[in-house]
Amino acid sequence: MKNSKKISVGTWMQIKNHETLNLIKGNGFEWIVFDLEHGNFSIEDLAILSQLAKLNNLIPLCRLSKPCQDEAMLVLEKGVQGIIFPRVTNEIECKKLVNCCFYPPIGFRGVGFSSSNRFGKTLSENLKNFKPIIIMMIENVTACKNLDKILKIKNLSGIFVGPYDLSASLGVVGDFESKVFKRNIDKIIKCTDAVMVARGDLGVELPPSNVPGIQKNIIN
Repeated sequence: MKNSKKISVGTWMQIKNHETLNLIKGNGFEWIVFDLEHGNFSIEDLAILSQLAKLNNLIPLCRLSKPCQDEAMLVLEKGVQGIIFPRVTNEIECKKLVNCCFYPPIGFRGVGFSSSNRFGKTLSENLKNFKPIIIMMIENVTACKNLDKILKIKNLSGIFVGPYDLSASLGVVGDFESKVFKRNIDKIIKCTDAVMVARGDLGVELPPSNVPGIQKNIIN
């Protein structure tokens, strides 16, 4: 996250199984991402899933199916506390996406009774205090080229790297050892360190035995 040196560990959910949230509790995770892009649940499921996540002391986040303002505002009404926007390309687009997640006068999110404010019971509190976590996914050549400008956007919380889509955009699908992929990752690392934005890397296919070591290296 911007202006934070704290390491935050979370996980992703793609399968609509409420019991999964109970299994995750107590394993050191702080947040969970409900994945609308590649998962098998819908926006309608998010109200219950978000409530269960909060009961299990997890911050509920949602990766949208597309970089869409309307979908972002609808998902926030279901009670998630942050949005991950996939496939963004430039700072103009990203700024609009960030602003749609905030109430006026900062942004232009609609105000009304919903699951996010217990249908009015906490609306006043939300209007004053709620600040959503906003993350952009850097997963194509254009976004990499515009990264410096994207990172300067006010109220942007951080970025995630989408390794498979990024490698596909570079013409080397799944080849994470290629020079062009490593070159772009190095650029992202340098840019994010410069402005103190957290960088994240979605899971790459690895033998299970290699995962603990990779996790330690990422934290280091």
